[in-house]
Amino acid sequence: MKNKALKIAAITLGSVIGLIIVAMIAIPYFFKDKIIAAALDAANESLTAKIVVEPSDIDFSLFSDFPNFTLSAKNFSIEGTGKFEGTKLISTPEMYAVVDIMSVFSGSPTIREVGVKSPVINIVTAKDGSANYDIVKPSDVAPEESPSDTSSVALNIDLKKYGITDATVNYTDSTSAMEAHIGGFTHTGSGSMRSQQFALSTVTRIDTVTFAMDGTKYVKDARITGDITLDVDMDKMVFTVDTKGEKYNLSLNGIDLLCEGSVAMLDGGGMDLDVRLGSGKTEFSSLLAMLPPQYAKMLDGVKTQGTFETAGTVKGVYGENKMPAIDLLLKAENGRIQYPSLPKSIDDINIDVRVVSPQSSSLDAMTVNMSKCTMAIAGSPLTATMFLSTPISDPDIKAALKTKLDIASLRDVMPLEKDDKVSGTIDADVSIAGRLSTLEKGNYEAFKADGSVNINNMVYATKSVSQPVEIPRAQLIFSPKALDLRALDLKIGNSDLSLKGALENYLAYYLKGKELKGNLKVSSTNLDLSSLMPADSTATASAPAKTENKAENSTADTHTSPITLPKNIKFDTELDLKKVSYDGIDVSDIKGHLGLYDQIAYLQGITMKVADGKVNASGSYNAKKPENAEVDMKFGLSSLDIPALADMFPSVKKIAPVAGSVSGRVSGQVNLGTRLDKTMSPVYNTMNSKGELKTADLELKNSQFTKSIGMALGIKALENDPKVSDLNLSYTISEGKLTIAPTSFKVAGIDTKLSGGMNLEGFNLDMLADLKVPRKMLPENINQTIDKAVSALTSLGVKTSVGETLDIATLITGPATSPKYGIAYGPDHSPSLGDYLKSETQKAAEKAKEEVKAKAEEKIQEESEKLKDKASEALKGLFKKKS
Repeated sequence: MKNKALKIAAITLGSVIGLIIVAMIAIPYFFKDKIIAAALDAANESLTAKIVVEPSDIDFSLFSDFPNFTLSAKNFSIEGTGKFEGTKLISTPEMYAVVDIMSVFSGSPTIREVGVKSPVINIVTAKDGSANYDIVKPSDVAPEESPSDTSSVALNIDLKKYGITDATVNYTDSTSAMEAHIGGFTHTGSGSMRSQQFALSTVTRIDTVTFAMDGTKYVKDARITGDITLDVDMDKMVFTVDTKGEKYNLSLNGIDLLCEGSVAMLDGGGMDLDVRLGSGKTEFSSLLAMLPPQYAKMLDGVKTQGTFETAGTVKGVYGENKMPAIDLLLKAENGRIQYPSLPKSIDDINIDVRVVSPQSSSLDAMTVNMSKCTMAIAGSPLTATMFLSTPISDPDIKAALKTKLDIASLRDVMPLEKDDKVSGTIDADVSIAGRLSTLEKGNYEAFKADGSVNINNMVYATKSVSQPVEIPRAQLIFSPKALDLRALDLKIGNSDLSLKGALENYLAYYLKGKELKGNLKVSSTNLDLSSLMPADSTATASAPAKTENKAENSTADTHTSPITLPKNIKFDTELDLKKVSYDGIDVSDIKGHLGLYDQIAYLQGITMKVADGKVNASGSYNAKKPENAEVDMKFGLSSLDIPALADMFPSVKKIAPVAGSVSGRVSGQVNLGTRLDKTMSPVYNTMNSKGELKTADLELKNSQFTKSIGMALGIKALENDPKVSDLNLSYTISEGKLTIAPTSFKVAGIDTKLSGGMNLEGFNLDMLADLKVPRKMLPENINQTIDKAVSALTSLGVKTSVGETLDIATLITGPATSPKYGIAYGPDHSPSLGDYLKSETQKAAEKAKEEVKAKAEEKIQEESEKLKDKASEALKGLFKKKS
C-alpha cells in the first residue's frame, strides 16, 4: 500500500513537473502574438514616434536564464515621424531584459539584467527647438490625486548586470550649431536599486569622440576609458563619484586622470556641479598621447623628457542663463622630444595654457591665457603667446608669434625618407593686439597688427607629392586692415604660379564669423594640374592608351555629394594663365575672374583658347541649398575643332555620339541653367537652355548614320565621308527635352532639313531628317521603277512628273548611344518606294479626274450661257414686233 502511494505520488509529482515544463514552453508561444500586438498598440498610441519590430523577432523564454524570465527583441527601432521622418532615434540588432520569475508571482517584478547590442542612436534638435527624443504624447487629462494604493505592483530594479555594447551615438543640435559623434561606445555596470541610496559600479570604453561647434572641431578622435563608482542618492538626486582611494579612474587618449566630485539635479531644472578632473604632474610623454591614433603611431620609439600636467574644475549651477565657474589648466615644462636615430631634438618645450570663467550668465567673462609656448627645433627658436577675453561680446585679443626656422634642420629632428628633400628658411615675427570692435568701426589705428612671414628658397620633395615643390619667395604682411600677400612664387615640377593679393577683415571673420573680403591675382606660364596631385593618383597618366577610358570613367567618379561653399566670403581671383593642362586637356591664354560671393561661385569674363578655338564663359554655381544647387552659365564658342573637343570631353560623345565621327569646326552661343541633385547630376526637368551653333568645313567620318542611309538607298555619296555645309542649328531645352528647330543644310550636296529632339532622362532620340535627293544620285533600278510608274500613267492619259528630286525622310529613334534609322519616301513619309509611287499614282489619277470634271462643267456652263443669250435675243425680237 505504501509503495502504491509512493508510486501515485511520484506519478502525480512527475505529471505536475511535466505540466510546468510544458507550460514554460507553451505559454510564451500561445499568447505571444496577442501580447506583442497589445504592447505595440499601447506603446505607439502613446508615442509621437513609431516602434518598429517584427513579432517574429520578439522572444519570451523561461529557459535561457532559468529561473528568470527573459524578453528579447531583434531588429528593433524607434523611427521618427513628421519633421523627423526618416531619422531613427535608435536601432539595434538585439536588446533584452531578464526578470526574476519568482518576483513576478510575488507581485513585485524585479529586473535583474538589461542589455542593448550595437545600437545606433541619433539625437537631433531642430532649429525650432523640437527634439526627436521628445516622443511621449502630452496627456490632455491631468492626473488625479489619490491616496497611495499599497496593493499596486511595484517594479524593482536590482541589476546584476546592465550594458550597452559597441554603440554609435550621433548628436546634432541646430539651435547651437553643435555636433558630436561617439563611436565604439561600450558601457557596463551593476547595482542594487531597491533602496533610495545605492552604489552603481560602471566600466566605460569609448573608441572615438568628436565634438564640433559652428563648424570648428574642438575634439577629434578622442579615446576615453573609465572605471567609476557612483554613490547615488535618489531622494536628493545627488550623484557622487567614489574614488575608492584610487589614484586614477579615467583615461583620455592614454592620459590617466582622476575624476571626483558630485552632480546634483535641481528642482525646476539645472544642475549644481562640483567636479574636479586632473592628471597631476606626470611625464611629458602623456602630452603626446593626446594625439589621434593615426599620428600617435609616428611617435613610436621617441624619447621624451620633462613633465606635463592637466587639471580642471567645474563648480556652480548650470541651467537656463546660468554657467558654472570653470578653471582649466594645461602645462608642460622642460619638454624634450628626440627620435632615437636622429642627431638633434626639439628642446625647451614649455607650454602654459589656462582657461578661467567665473560663475555667470554666459561665457563672456571667460579668459584664455596662453602665457607661454616655447620650443627650440634643432636650435631654431619658436615662441608664441596669446590672451583672449570677452570672447562673445567683443573679443579682446593679444597674440604674438616669432621664429626663424632653418627648414633643412627638420631632417635632424624628424624622420624623413632617404630621398626626401627639404630646405629653405621661414622667418616670422607677427603680433596683434586690440578689440574687434575697433576694426568693425574702421578705427584701424587703435588696433595693433604688424609683422610679416617670409619664406625664402624653400624646397619640399617627398613621396606625398609627384614632383618637387619650390617656393623661391613668399611674403605675407600683417596690418589691422588686411593680410597682404606681397608675393608667392611657386614651382611644382615644370609648373609655375605667381600669386599676389590681400584678405580684409580677417580677424572679424575668424573671431566672429563676419564677412571676409579678398582679392588675388594668379598668373602662370605653365600649369600642369596633374603635378598638384599625389604621386600615386597620376600613376596611370603616362599610359596614353588608357587616357580615354580614364576620362570616361571620371564622369562617374567625380562628386557623389554636393559641393558646399562657405558663407560670409567675398573673394575675387583674377586669372592670367598662359597654359593649363590636365589629363589630356590643354587650355591656353585663360583670362578673367573667378570668385566666391556668399556661397555663390562665379565666372566673369573668362576667355580661353581650347580645341584650336576660343571660348568665353560667365555664370555661377549657387550652393546656398547644396542638395538643390543651381547652375547658370553662358558660353561663347568660336571656331572650335570638333574632334579635339570630343577627345577632351568624352561626355560630349555620350550626349551626341555623332561628335566622335565628325571633322570640322563649330561656333555659337549657349545659355544653360539647371538645378543639380545631391550627386551633382543635372535635374533634367529643371534644365533650361538655348543655343545657336554654326559649323564650318564639316565632314562626317565613318558615320554609321550616313553609311546606313547610303547603303539602304544605294547612294555612294552618303557612304563615303560626306561633307556637311551651311549648318546653322538652333535648339532649346525645356521640361527635360531637347528640341531642335527645323534646320536646313546640305549633306553630300543633298538638301536636308533636320528637326525633332531628344528626351534627356533616357537620352532617347526622336528626330527627322528630310532629304531632297537628286534623281541622278539614285541607283538605276530606283529610277527605272519611277519611270515605269510615270509611263504607265501617261499611257492612260494621265500626265504626271516626279521631278528632278525624290523626297526621302530618315527617321532617327532610340538611345543616343545606339540609335535606330528608318527610311520613308515622299512628303507623306510612305514606308516604301512602291507605296510612295502607288500614292503618287492615286493622287495623279484623282487630279486628272478632277480636271476632266472641271472641263465638263465648264462646257455645260458655256452652252447654258449660249442658250440664255439666244432666248434673250428671241424675247427682244418678239416684243419689237408687238410694238
